[in-house]
Amino acid sequence: MMDLNRFRSLIPICSLFEDGIRHLQRFAQTQRLRKGERLGDLHIDHQLVYYLTSGVIRTRGLLGNGEEIEACSETARHPLRMDELVAAKAHAHSRNCLLLGVNRNELEQMLVLNQLAEDDVENGETIRFNGHDLRDSEWMMALLGTGVFRQLPATSIQQIFTRMRIRHVGAGETIVTQDTPGSLFYALREGTAEVSRRVNGKDVVLARLSPPDSFGEESLLTGANRNATVTMLSDGLLMTLDQDDFHTLLEQPLLRWVDAVEAARRVRQGAIRLDVRSEAEYNYATLGSALNIPYYLLRVKGALLRRDREYLVFCDTGARSAVGAYILNQLGYQTRVLRGGMNLLKKKNPVSPDGEPAANYSTLFHSHSTR
Repeated sequence: MMDLNRFRSLIPICSLFEDGIRHLQRFAQTQRLRKGERLGDLHIDHQLVYYLTSGVIRTRGLLGNGEEIEACSETARHPLRMDELVAAKAHAHSRNCLLLGVNRNELEQMLVLNQLAEDDVENGETIRFNGHDLRDSEWMMALLGTGVFRQLPATSIQQIFTRMRIRHVGAGETIVTQDTPGSLFYALREGTAEVSRRVNGKDVVLARLSPPDSFGEESLLTGANRNATVTMLSDGLLMTLDQDDFHTLLEQPLLRWVDAVEAARRVRQGAIRLDVRSEAEYNYATLGSALNIPYYLLRVKGALLRRDREYLVFCDTGARSAVGAYILNQLGYQTRVLRGGMNLLKKKNPVSPDGEPAANYSTLFHSHSTR
C-alpha cells in the first residue's frame, strides 16, 4: 500500500476530506511493470484511474526521443492518460515501476461528497449530514465500501445521503416484522440487531447485523411481505430510505436489465446463466446449462461463484432474479437480469440466450427426465 502522505498528494485526491482519502487508499490496487514492459501488455482495468508511484515510464517518439514521466514529478501527481500512453508504446524505463489504480466511480463519489461539504461551508453551515460530521464519518465510508454502494454512480450517492433519515432505536425494539408489508430500506449506523424467522411456531435466528449492514431490500424489490423479523440487540441508530427513493436511487442504477437479444449476446461473450428459483423448479425446466442457487441461499453460497465472470440472473418473472442480482451485487459480483424472466420468453419466443433461432425455443427447456 502506498504511503498515506504520498497518496494525499495525488490530484484530485488531495482535495478530499480525510475519511474519503483513507477510503480510497484502502481499496487502491497496485500493478508492477518490469523494465522494458509496455503498458499495452498489461491488463488495463478501465474502471480504475492510474497513477505512477514508482519508477520512470517512457514513450517512443517518431524520432526515438519520447516523453518521460518520473514518479517524483509534478506530472505523476495527475492520473496517467492510459489510452494515449498505450498508443505511444509507453514502457517501463526503470527497473522498478509501480502503478496505483484507484476506483474511478469511488473517486467520483468522494468528489461529490466533498463538494457537498464545501457547499455547506460556503453557506455558513457546519459540515454535517443528518447530524453527523461529513468529513469524519467512519460509517459513511464503511457503507460506501460495501458491494452495492461501491457500484452506485456518484449522483445517486449524493442523493441517497441527502434523502436518508435518522432513527433512534432502543434495545429490544422490533424494526421490521415477518409477514408484514415493507416500506423502508434500513442501514445500521450504530448498535447491533438480530434477524430471525418464525418456522413451525419457533423463532430461528438467521443472522446478526452490525454497522454498516443494511436490510429491508427484499420486500421492496419483490413487493412481497417481509420474510423475517429484525430486532435490535442494543440501543442504536438507523438510517432509513423510503420505498420510492430506494427504487429510484438504489434499485434502478444497480439492476442492469437485459432483454433476450442482449442476454444471448452476453452469454456468447462468456456470461454464466444463474437460475435463482427453487431446486424443484430448476429440475423441471431451466435455460440451457444454467447454474442453480435459490436466491435465498445466495448470501451463503455466493462465495462459490467465480468473480471473473458476469452472471445472467433469471427466474420465472423477474421478481426473484431482481433480489438475487441485488444480493450478488452486495457480494461484489457483476450481474445482468433477464427482464420478464422465463415466462416472457415462452410467450414471445425471441432470440434465445444460447443464440439459437427465434423460431425454436424448446431446446432451452429441460424436463427432469432429460437431465
